[in-house]
Amino acid sequence: MNDIAAVSTAVNRVVHGDGDPDAAAVALLRLPEGPYARGPLAAALITALLDREGRSPYTHLDALLELADREPPTDPAWAHTRPYARSMSIALALAEGRLPDLRAALTELDGLFEDDPASPAYRHLRRALDDELNRLSGDDSLFLGLDQRLAELRAMLSDQSGPEPYPAFLALLDASVAYQEANVRGEDPTDSRNRLRVVLDALPVGDPLFDRATARLVAAARNAVSGPEDAVDRARRSLAALPVPHADRVRLLGELGMGILNRSLNGGPSTDLPEASAALEEARILAGGPYHPHWVWINLCLAEVRRHAPGTGSPVQAALDGLQHGVWKALVQPTPEATRFAVRQEAGSAIAVARSLVGDDDAAAITALDTGRGLALFAATRTSGVADRLERAGRGDLADRWREAATGGGPEHLPAHLRAEVWSVLQDRELEPPPVQEIAAALAAVDADALVYLVPGDAEVPGLAVIAPADGPPFHLRLPLLRFAGVPEAAGYLTLRSRDLGPATAKASLPETVSAVCDWAWWAAVGPLVEHLPPRARQDRVPRVVLVPMGELARIPWHAARRPDGRFAVEDLAVSYAASARMLCHSAALPPIAPGSRGLFVGDPASTSAGALPSARLEAFEIHRAFYPEARYVGRRPDGRSDPAGSGTAPEVRDWLTGDGARGSTLHLACHGTVDDDTGAAHLLLAGDDRLSTGEIVALMNGAASHDTDLVVLAACRTGHSVFGYDEAYSLGTAFLAGGARSVLSTLWPIPDRATSVLMFVFHHYLRAERMPPWRALRAAQLWMLDPGRDRTLLPAPLGSRLDAADATALVAWAGFTHWGR
Repeated sequence: MNDIAAVSTAVNRVVHGDGDPDAAAVALLRLPEGPYARGPLAAALITALLDREGRSPYTHLDALLELADREPPTDPAWAHTRPYARSMSIALALAEGRLPDLRAALTELDGLFEDDPASPAYRHLRRALDDELNRLSGDDSLFLGLDQRLAELRAMLSDQSGPEPYPAFLALLDASVAYQEANVRGEDPTDSRNRLRVVLDALPVGDPLFDRATARLVAAARNAVSGPEDAVDRARRSLAALPVPHADRVRLLGELGMGILNRSLNGGPSTDLPEASAALEEARILAGGPYHPHWVWINLCLAEVRRHAPGTGSPVQAALDGLQHGVWKALVQPTPEATRFAVRQEAGSAIAVARSLVGDDDAAAITALDTGRGLALFAATRTSGVADRLERAGRGDLADRWREAATGGGPEHLPAHLRAEVWSVLQDRELEPPPVQEIAAALAAVDADALVYLVPGDAEVPGLAVIAPADGPPFHLRLPLLRFAGVPEAAGYLTLRSRDLGPATAKASLPETVSAVCDWAWWAAVGPLVEHLPPRARQDRVPRVVLVPMGELARIPWHAARRPDGRFAVEDLAVSYAASARMLCHSAALPPIAPGSRGLFVGDPASTSAGALPSARLEAFEIHRAFYPEARYVGRRPDGRSDPAGSGTAPEVRDWLTGDGARGSTLHLACHGTVDDDTGAAHLLLAGDDRLSTGEIVALMNGAASHDTDLVVLAACRTGHSVFGYDEAYSLGTAFLAGGARSVLSTLWPIPDRATSVLMFVFHHYLRAERMPPWRALRAAQLWMLDPGRDRTLLPAPLGSRLDAADATALVAWAGFTHWGR
């Protein structure tokens, strides 16, 4: 009994603001069970230390809580104190990676604060648990809100009092975030790494919460500024001390493998590369699959180890396995902004992997390139109809959870961990890039000779053309001039947003800029490509290629590349474009196009925020009257009045897209199209300033009972310009393809109103009167524009006057239109 008396005295001294808290906790925990009540003493000690400024019983908190729960005190105040003590315990376990089940912790936390949901402690910890759960699910949106989160943390810590090292903690957070952002965004991390050194050198040792909660952050920061030898030794020591199993084991095994590889590549011994291989193989097994946040870099590191250590496995397969993480990440992002962020990183990884494979395995390089293509477009389409697909997969329970969550704001706002669980159920062959044999079959189906990926180079590595022929093995060309930095005034012709290139909106340098770009395009890629094209599948036509330009190369009008003698590529070559091989195969699997006389034509719908397009309304009206008598016309008539059938509103277009009228028919939109380069938002501007966006197009068409529209003509500005600039595959045009349209015409830049009206009428003439497929009809119309002896009798009189007022041969008049799909 003397022991219990001594412990009670020690605890009471702490309660009254004196004594050693750690010593009192140790003495209490050493007490054996007896007739005395240890639980009330544990509760009193926890309560006293939670109320004390600057110190808390972090070292022994879990053990004290267990004692208090085993022998609960009768003091009513404990019922209020215990939730805060337990939340502190959960926070510590989260910081140290000791939480075995994050979802269970969330459930427990909600129960603890059921009667006090406004508590700041509850709100901050719940957000931290949500963030960690979403981070493990691949949610890159966390990176987009780091500044706001740091501001919230500063506000929370400013309410604290006492001598704690919070300023240094925040400095470490700031420096670490800067370093992470530089790496994720592909920027030079030197400045942020130096900043980390300064913070770490001054790092204080103080409050146990600070020490333990930042231990993992400090370790990661020191890894960033240390050499490969230190990294290997530290990873080995950490693994030896780590319990098995442990959440950090995957990361540490990956760091060990990467450290050994880096040491070997920097002149160190290569004899221990098998150890690196074994560590990375174990990390792969523990990670489980593409849904793990470390999956991509573990596999890419393993691929590099295998290249330098023969007999350890296939480097190609490891690299391709790693890229599957990108497909999954694009799907699980909760917002379009986060998808854009994730796509940039993953598309870059795909190009890097493809470069490492070119020459050794061109087929695998094609697989790598296509893995990084169209991810934003893929994410938009795969979230449509999820609940129905889950039902068909026998997971009605998950379908109900998806529907319930979606009522809060749509699929893009669903929790990342729910999207990850759905992905694991719905993954199927559509997630995989098509093999070269399937690509060859798709090319044959759409009457093309080759699929060509154009990969930009830089000052250190040349550009590439990686080619999948319809007949024969894949091959590649090295293109030293294929660098976007080498394009004359590269972005100059992308700055305008109006269809009308008249004096009020045009830049004087636009025609000259486009001309210089087209000259460069021949030398950079098209000239060498023409010289090395595979044999034509058919001799009764010019060679036809389908281009997949990577990154910013998608901004270039490759079909208008100009030879030194002034002849354009379109005169000797038919060029179509594709978002990816996956999308090409999707289009090729659809029935052939046979546009009838039905459809919807929208001509210059009235808008107060954009100027009138008199030639656009004349274009749509005359095309409708000449070639599509069964179609519906909406918008303004040539005299400026709204058509009785409709004024060209967004609801009219929406109704047509989702109704039976869309089946087997043509949609022609002669209106304004805009892309906000800052936000990535792209939309068609319709009557009353209403808008139809990329996301809405995909949702409408995928949700319709029938959406097999034959042809969509987007005679509006920049409808082929990607809304996710790094992926260059998710545009207004590809949104219609993803929604089921067979073929789409879209634009690269702001198109001139008069010349466009003429080009579009001639296109529909070749399509309907000459029965050409869309790709051939567009090429024929562009050649007609280039021909000084063109047959003017094709045009009705009102459009003939438009031809007189326009320079039909000017590049900006015809080269802005591109063909996608069948």
